[in-house]
Amino acid sequence: MKTKSFLFVPSIKNDRFNKALNSGADYIIIDLEDSISPNQKDKGRANILEFANNTDANFFIRINDTKSEYFNDDMKLLDELNKMKKLYAIVLPKSESSKEFELFKNFKDLIIIPIIESALGVDNLDDIASSKLIKLLSFGALDISLELGLKEGSGRENLLNHIRNQIVIKSAKYKLLPPINGVYPDIKDEIGLKYELEFVSSMGFGGSLSIHPNQIPIINQVFSPTKEQILWAKEIVELAKNTDDIVFNYKGNMIDLPVIKKAQNILANI
Repeated sequence: MKTKSFLFVPSIKNDRFNKALNSGADYIIIDLEDSISPNQKDKGRANILEFANNTDANFFIRINDTKSEYFNDDMKLLDELNKMKKLYAIVLPKSESSKEFELFKNFKDLIIIPIIESALGVDNLDDIASSKLIKLLSFGALDISLELGLKEGSGRENLLNHIRNQIVIKSAKYKLLPPINGVYPDIKDEIGLKYELEFVSSMGFGGSLSIHPNQIPIINQVFSPTKEQILWAKEIVELAKNTDDIVFNYKGNMIDLPVIKKAQNILANI
């Protein structure tokens, strides 16, 4: 499964679904939660069903959280999609316990991406990340900033990065795919977007959520290996194949097993 770029599209904007598929994003996430007002959620669900009937593309759905008054209606939608064999993946907001994932265990091969965006979700990271029903975690900086009363400034960034650190560590601990960063809300600030993405990429994040197609090329660029990295990785892997020694010299640098695995990982993500 790719983990670089995920593009949200509101479920009431069905004219944007195919455009989103052609945006270059690895996956689109049709949203039933934050971008949809209560009186439009039924329309959003109907649009998703219609779209599923007319596409072979795999898409994600961000449903409403399990404590929401809209959750039961979302589950009915998932049942319908499952019967159609069009249920691929869901993004679960405000995830706070592995018990929530048990609600979806009857949906075979369903990909579940929980969003960590509350204090309780952070506190229960071990419980969430250890669930056998999920493959990767994502982070929701905006919601948790609101809950914690964070203000713009270095203090906010320090706390958010502390949470990001925990998400990366727990993902590695439980052998999950690299986690996904939250959305960058200023769609015109490409410099700020690239700076944040390069920072979280260096922390171990593997991709990002996004809210506008214009953000996708930058996300894909940051989370893809460069030509130089690919060439280096190919040379390392080739040398490793042709030597009986697990430790060897490459242009004055010592190469051992962790470096070989790093090269293999780069090639696996092309």
